[in-house]
Amino acid sequence: MVSDMLDKLRQVLSSHYRVEREVGAGGMATVYLAHDLKHDRRVAIKVLRPELAAAVGSERFLREIKVTAALQHPHILPLFDSGIIDGTVYYVMPFVEGESLRTRLERVRQLPVAEALDIARAVASALDHAHRRGIVHRDIKPENILIGMDALGGEAGLQTLVADFGVAVAMEGTNADRLTGTGVSIGTPTYMSPEQASAERTLGPSSDVYALGVVLYEMLAGEPPFTGPTSQAIVARIMTETPAALRLRRPAVANGVEAAVSRALAKVPADRFQTAAQFAEALRDGAYVAGLLPAPARPRRTVVPWLLVAALAALSLFLWFRQAVKESDEVPVRTTLLPPAGEEFSDRRNFGALSQDGRRFAFVVQPTNGPPQLWVRDLARMRAELLTGTAGASAPFWSPDGSTLAYFADGQLFRVSASGGTPERIAEASPGSTGAWGKDGTIYFTMTHGVMGVSASARGQAAPRLVLRADSGRLLARPSVSEDGHYLVLTTGVGQLVVGDIRNGTMSTVRGGAFDAQFAGGNVLAYVGERAGLQLQRIDLAGAAMIGDPVEVGGSVRAASNQMSFTTSRTGRIAYLLERLAPGPLVVDRTGAVLDTIARSASLPTTGHRPESMVLGGNAGLFRYDLTRKLATLLHRTPGLGVLAMAWSPDDSRIAFSDWCALRVIGLDGGGLRRIVEAPPTECLRVTDWWMDDRVLVTKTFDAKPSEVWEYDLDDGSGTLRISGSAGAADATVSPDGRTVAYTSSTGLTYEVFVRPLLGAGAGQRVSTDGGRSPRWSHDGRELFFVTPSGNVMSASVSGAAASMSIPRVLFQAAGWERSFFASIGFRPFDVSPDGQQFYLVQSPTEGSAVLVQGALSLLSSRGQSP
Repeated sequence: MVSDMLDKLRQVLSSHYRVEREVGAGGMATVYLAHDLKHDRRVAIKVLRPELAAAVGSERFLREIKVTAALQHPHILPLFDSGIIDGTVYYVMPFVEGESLRTRLERVRQLPVAEALDIARAVASALDHAHRRGIVHRDIKPENILIGMDALGGEAGLQTLVADFGVAVAMEGTNADRLTGTGVSIGTPTYMSPEQASAERTLGPSSDVYALGVVLYEMLAGEPPFTGPTSQAIVARIMTETPAALRLRRPAVANGVEAAVSRALAKVPADRFQTAAQFAEALRDGAYVAGLLPAPARPRRTVVPWLLVAALAALSLFLWFRQAVKESDEVPVRTTLLPPAGEEFSDRRNFGALSQDGRRFAFVVQPTNGPPQLWVRDLARMRAELLTGTAGASAPFWSPDGSTLAYFADGQLFRVSASGGTPERIAEASPGSTGAWGKDGTIYFTMTHGVMGVSASARGQAAPRLVLRADSGRLLARPSVSEDGHYLVLTTGVGQLVVGDIRNGTMSTVRGGAFDAQFAGGNVLAYVGERAGLQLQRIDLAGAAMIGDPVEVGGSVRAASNQMSFTTSRTGRIAYLLERLAPGPLVVDRTGAVLDTIARSASLPTTGHRPESMVLGGNAGLFRYDLTRKLATLLHRTPGLGVLAMAWSPDDSRIAFSDWCALRVIGLDGGGLRRIVEAPPTECLRVTDWWMDDRVLVTKTFDAKPSEVWEYDLDDGSGTLRISGSAGAADATVSPDGRTVAYTSSTGLTYEVFVRPLLGAGAGQRVSTDGGRSPRWSHDGRELFFVTPSGNVMSASVSGAAASMSIPRVLFQAAGWERSFFASIGFRPFDVSPDGQQFYLVQSPTEGSAVLVQGALSLLSSRGQSP
């Protein structure tokens, strides 16, 4: 039967999904793992049991599922698709990397108190969202609560998701006898409220509150409040008994938490919290007071004991104080931010920005087709609105009062009202610009030669002034303005944190190993460290020095210069994009048609002359990949940011690679690892080609001058400068005959591809006409391939001994692959097969959610550091 359904799914859904295997089965449905071919993502297809669909009615299921598909909330598992196959209902959801809460409880039995409260608050938030729209779940239990994991298998915050809303709603009102005959009950006895257990036909939100109270009790105590050998025995206990005191089973639970759980488990619905939001608030910091529970009526007395008066006064003072405390002083709370239904957050520079008061979140969505667009979400309502007219938007940032957004598009700086309207052009910028808005009305943004300043109220052709001049070739990224408006904090292309004094134009280096930085309130900086952890640390701006030790906010944050994969407010709220390993590289033909996907996540594919194998590099290390067997073999595991670039030796026996800033060589069997050059902290090496038995070409990047192309001798580590200039040179690769080198250089507004004799002198011949990076020769030397900013893979034909180049033509435009490598020096996001008929394209790791941390500054207070 299972095999028949699997075959049927594969046959019927083959145009949209590649159904792989069954991954789970429960009382109501069977779940299959599949690959969404259009969006290139893993999904779960849930197929309802045929007898259940027959009892309820397939059309009813689809109708109710469509209603609940409109629910958009960061803790509700979204719905991608649904349909009917021969009367059997299926629906398609994201495939969650992780486990159900049931699986976790089976493994650890009792959760840490803080983790249990985080999960409960997340579920309560999802339920409140549904209840406000008239939808009651009716089957809250650990099996329907999913805990997401990051792609490496470690926890990435608590990505709590509630599943199966539509199923429970569809069964509501269905004849119980018909359902009983299928062997499926509406709800699970252990988690049923008394009114649900007594078969009341109309259930309200308080029924879900009861079920969530049971789940929280189980997470803390290790078992539900009522158990028994049969369903009838459990229901009898629910109707007649009082749960054992939670603190008797778990003394570490605060009195306030126990009081809140007790109220959620009240027998009478009117005695419970009337909304899930009230339950969540009671659990926020364990301060809920048992005395606030409804109590039996007592005879009225004329005199109130003085002790009660004192207690009430103390309670009033406490509640007032709690209200007055800033959010930044609260215990950190992590929730999950999801993009709008059916969309994805854009990656790298385009993630988003929190308003300075932390109440609104502007973010960039990259549609499947078309340019990125700007959205705004009110975090109190969790509703996102598209700002029309913002096509091509990148690197958004807020005005101090939160009314207006500025962003970059097509090399221009724009502003737009956060409530919508027509964007207005402020000034000319450049590709890759990032900015910040000072409270005096000045917008600061980066250019290749430094940081510019312009009035936010300027229009059209405003002439920005130079605020901070960068040293020659020093790339500055993402300015952040201090609260007094006197300083800018920025990071450089090689991961150095610098402070610029706006008043006198001076810059000072504070530390290395910082990728992206932003003020998070007062003199506290948030930045990404070398090992991709998001850190908080105080800074002395006048002295250009860090104060105290850094405190980690969260891991799994994308880490490289100019990525903007996190955002801060001035109130201790921080949002960051979870690190996701990209899917394996795409295999496409010369028309761009997808032929296959490499079965291992990687950042970089590199081919030699062997048609059966390639080498993959990424965060985890260096792998040899067998294209025929689809098997990856680890050659070298790397810490930190992993393998950043590599090249095959001419005889295909060794690999030269860049392990962060060092140049290394390893044998194809994993042996013979050698370190050739260890770059100083102000430099980085990116190997781009291995053109002779003992020589490689490297893009050498500096903190204080343009990048250059160097040749290194692998025997003695000596280096020879090959290509330099005020415009910089990078991505060099030598033609198969060893005579011509192709490379990229900046023209001021973008990068272009040039060729010149490797050992000659003089200016290069420009090949690209509208931007180009990552040149790659065909193995026969007759073509030169490169990519454009729009994602086109181009080909220029080569003729004659002088390497005369034809006008480039478009081979194809690839969708879903890593175009953002265009702005990265020394990286190649694609490679070509030895016969020139297939291309291997790195896919963008843009799927997934983000984490919102509230009260992050209290992490410093917990370490005895005043924020």
